[in-house]
Amino acid sequence: MESKVVRTYYKDGQIESEYHYQDSWWHRKDGPAYVWYYKNGQVKYESYYINDQSHREDGPAKIWYKKNREIEYEEYWIKGELITDDFQIMVMDGLGMKKGDDETNGNTW
Repeated sequence: MESKVVRTYYKDGQIESEYHYQDSWWHRKDGPAYVWYYKNGQVKYESYYINDQSHREDGPAKIWYKKNREIEYEEYWIKGELITDDFQIMVMDGLGMKKGDDETNGNTW
């Protein structure tokens, strides 16, 4: 099933936010499920979700940006669980996680 997109706009017509959902859950496999923009159109915040859980295997799942597009803060999440272990974060950033592990358990991420 394809996800649906909802967009909100500032009064001047500039995009304010965009979120993707499927079956009433935040969900998007090919990019951030939620994006919030500054009034100038630059990304302020983006968040990755699968089945309504914060989740990203190849980088941070939640990213806050400064107005100059530099990353202000980021968080790593897998299946709704905040990842704080530095080694695990390094592996996710550098190597990406091994895909397919969850398919053996019947989960489809």
